[in-house]
Amino acid sequence: MIRFIAAILLLPWVVGFAVQLPALAKSIYAEPNPLAPFGVGVGLYALVWALFIRKRGRGVWDTFEHELTHAVFCVLLFKKVRSFHADSNPDHRGFLGYVAHEEASGFRGVLITLAPYFFPTFTAFLLLIRLLVADEFLRYFDLVLGASFSYHLISNWQEFGFHQDDIRRQKLFFSTVFILLANLIVIPVVLIVLLKDWASVPPYLVQGVQWPYLILK
Repeated sequence: MIRFIAAILLLPWVVGFAVQLPALAKSIYAEPNPLAPFGVGVGLYALVWALFIRKRGRGVWDTFEHELTHAVFCVLLFKKVRSFHADSNPDHRGFLGYVAHEEASGFRGVLITLAPYFFPTFTAFLLLIRLLVADEFLRYFDLVLGASFSYHLISNWQEFGFHQDDIRRQKLFFSTVFILLANLIVIPVVLIVLLKDWASVPPYLVQGVQWPYLILK
């Protein structure tokens, strides 16, 4: 019941971030050039996946990235990782991968459990490296960045489902609302950073958070 109520309370923020998407789309349409290499990278990986990778099914790399995201959030939220496993074949319990970590409850537990469904781990690492890349090489780097982001989106689409233990553990309705909200934050942030800069991210976040309060005035 608590998570159901929490999900209901999150819905205004889902709307608050969603209503900003048309303005972002308009900005991209008006000045698409900064996102062009990134977009090419997204499209190229999607094409390669559709032609070759999709037929092979999910492999150890996908499991590794999923479990790595759990582990990264454990570290970020100061929870000790005790063991890490990723394989292409299920273990004796039927798991392809798992991360055993120090117990995490409340909001930290939610973030650690649901992180793989909204956080683009490889893209996030590349965005940090991008800060050090010389301007003349950015277009080539953004191709790789776009491919990593395309991988994340496709992987997210494949992984999300009510059969997943992560999602069931946090309750289906709450998990769906939380993952939707998190994606409405993370995906536009990646685009804003590439389209403009990091300094343009806080206004987007503030506007999304403030929206429910502003409409009540």
